[in-house]
Amino acid sequence: MDIVVVGLNHRSAPLEVREKLAVGKSRLCDVLRELKQETCVWECVIVSTCNRVEVYVVAEQGDDSLEIVKEFLSRRSGQPREFFEGGIYFREQPESVGHIFRVASGLDAMMVGEKEIVCQVKEAYEKAVEAASVGTVLNALFQRALRVSKRVRTETRIDAGAVSVSSAAVELAKKIFGDLSDRTVLIVGAGQASEQTLKHLLDDGAGSIVASNRSYDKAVELARTYGGRAVRLDDCAEELARVDIVISSTAAPRAIIRKDQLRKAMWRRRNRPIFLIDIAVPRDIEPEVNEIDNVYLYNMEDLKEIAEANLRKRRQEVAKCERIVEQEVSSFMGWLNSLQAAPVIRKLHERFEAIRSEELERAVSKLPELSDETRKKLDAMTRRMVKKLLHLPTTRIKRAARQKNGALGLGLISNLFGLEENGKEEE
Repeated sequence: MDIVVVGLNHRSAPLEVREKLAVGKSRLCDVLRELKQETCVWECVIVSTCNRVEVYVVAEQGDDSLEIVKEFLSRRSGQPREFFEGGIYFREQPESVGHIFRVASGLDAMMVGEKEIVCQVKEAYEKAVEAASVGTVLNALFQRALRVSKRVRTETRIDAGAVSVSSAAVELAKKIFGDLSDRTVLIVGAGQASEQTLKHLLDDGAGSIVASNRSYDKAVELARTYGGRAVRLDDCAEELARVDIVISSTAAPRAIIRKDQLRKAMWRRRNRPIFLIDIAVPRDIEPEVNEIDNVYLYNMEDLKEIAEANLRKRRQEVAKCERIVEQEVSSFMGWLNSLQAAPVIRKLHERFEAIRSEELERAVSKLPELSDETRKKLDAMTRRMVKKLLHLPTTRIKRAARQKNGALGLGLISNLFGLEENGKEEE
């Protein structure tokens, strides 16, 4: 039995390849049921996100499952194998076990420490449960992966600090205001970066928005999209007295928000803090506004520096995370090897029981004068003898199976007692 992963991700294959192999949520259960019908596939889970498509399989032989999965991916996607084979990676246990632990913990993500991936792994596992494509092994593996993710995030700071410009802006806003629920955002211009920052602010609870643009129609459209109101660009200065956060990203040749405007606005707002994010090039907001008390101005470079500093801190935490993953892989492999010990122990007990029964019958047949009561006592005594003889070997087999080379040890035990020979003695 082997746990393998066959997949491709943002590092191994471009988007145009990944999107052809991706499996939508609505189709996932059907695809899993279809895959489980394949020869040698005992259990399976598919993790399909924008950054990865990975197929986890429990199979009798890992090498066989690689070919089966590649053929399955080709048939299901309608793409020749040559289209994606260059980006495929293949890992067998224990590497496959460590891989899913790293994926769930955000260590294999495009953005180190990303939190979203653990939800995606959980959803993939739940779909596999729904499709009845998991059994003892993958149930245990994915439940353990979710626990490893929680342990990594609890014991390290791998997810601390924003690592994108827009999330860094939200982090700063929270430091300035705390709760964002009653804060109003003014978005000036409609650039992609400013709109993404607006989305992050709204996702974190920002209360309402005011949209402004050189084209008033675009401002109206933006306001309608996010449930706010629109104002003309010439009226932005008036809004500074009422809003709490300003995101500015226009193509204006010179500053559209000046120091003198902010000074007047701060007097009208009784010096309540205001947070300004200038994403424009050239800049929309005069840098001198930072000289005013309780005015916090950050531009694109400031936010990039914050994000990059946070990313460096996350990377410093990776070594701690890897040590946790190594411990968990060792623990899981011990459990998996002990699971493989069960059939060996069963066969060993069956072998001894067969010998006991055979020898007891042979002895009893030569002693016809024995009463039924005496025969029962002999049967019970020989059963106890076998049980006692096998107690220590059984305990040692379980312990040995948990070691790194447990599978090799189990093979030696099977060979020593002829457990794969159906009890037949060699001539």
